[in-house]
This record gives sequence, C-alpha cells and structure tokens, in this order.
Amino acid sequence: MREKARRFTRFHGGLHIATLLIGAGFLGISTHLPAGSTLFYVLTALLGVTWFFGAWITHEERGIWGWLRECDARHRAPFLPSALSGFIVGATLAAIFIAGAFVVDYLPIVRDPVVDLLGHARFGALPMVTIITATTGCAEEIYFRGALFRDLPRKHAVWVSACLYALVTAVSGIVLLTVAAFALGFVCALARNRWGRVDQCVIIHLTWSMSMLYILPLIIT
Repeated sequence: MREKARRFTRFHGGLHIATLLIGAGFLGISTHLPAGSTLFYVLTALLGVTWFFGAWITHEERGIWGWLRECDARHRAPFLPSALSGFIVGATLAAIFIAGAFVVDYLPIVRDPVVDLLGHARFGALPMVTIITATTGCAEEIYFRGALFRDLPRKHAVWVSACLYALVTAVSGIVLLTVAAFALGFVCALARNRWGRVDQCVIIHLTWSMSMLYILPLIIT
C-alpha cells in the first residue's frame, strides 16, 4: 500500500512539473510579443487552459469548477463576507503597488519592460485583454491555490506555492512582474491557508489584476 501511495505521489508530481513547464513556456513567449499581436491572445488563452487542465488532471474528482466551492471544514463563513474580505485584501495590495508605481516610473530599467507589457492594454483590444486577464487569473488561483496547494505539504504550502508561482512568472524576464507574482501569490496562499477558500483567492487576484490593468497604464508612461 505504501509503495502504491509513493507511485501515486510521483505520478502527481510529474503532472505538476509538466503543467508548470508548459505554463511557463506559454507565459515566456507571450510576454515577449509586440502589442496587438494576435498570437499574444492565443498564447495567453492557452496559458489559462493549461492551469485549468492542470487542476483537472491532478484532481479529476473535483473537476475544474469544484475548486471554486472548495472550503475547509473548519471554515464555513458565508460567501458574501468572504468575498468582501477578499476584495478588501485585493484592493489593499493593489493600492500598495499603485503607490510603488509612482517610484517605478522614475526607474527606466524596471519601468520599460512593464511599459512594453502594458502596451497590450494601451494598443491592443482592451476588452479581449480584460477577458483573458480575468480568466487566466481565475485559472491561476484554481491551480496554484487549489490543486497544487492541496498536494503540497501543509507546513510549506504557502511558501512553496508562492515561490513556484513567482518562478514561472520569472521566465517573462520582467523583474517587477516577478516581484508582483510573489507578493500576490504569497498573499493568496496566506488567505487559502487561513480561510481555506479558493473562491476568496480568486476575488483577491481579480481585484488586484483589474486594478493593475486599468490604473497602472495611467501612471507608468
């Protein structure tokens, strides 16, 4: 029985490694494409599909959307208070990054790669970018704070999930985006560990990402 459990663990580990590598590949290529490129929309959509599929293939019994109903037995708070607290946490994190953006605007070595990335919002199809950003953000939380988080040792799940999220983002070569990924991943992982709800992590992520998408281009020019 123990040998069977070890094989099952190794199999799941292989699925997670494959998911992370494929996701990193799509992210790395898409972030280096010029603003308005059709391939950017295709690859970022495939990125979201990768995270959704990774969550499904590692935990078929839950399905993809089952993670949005995930709630630890010790946390039975109603959805609305949980959603409100998620929004407040996401808005607070966004406010910190928006304040930091005023400083980044004076540091060309950090600012310029971010300006190039924000070009997809400035010069591309903003409604499409909004949909992809929201969908991919939801997929990231379902995978990183859902499926992957559950398969990690509880003692190290917060740090490891946040570090893996940042490591995948690092292939973009954008320092600020990598720092943001770690900060967002860490906050969402803390929320997952504390309140046990994946849907709350989704709300934190979407509040932060929509704020960055619509406010950051007004500051970093």
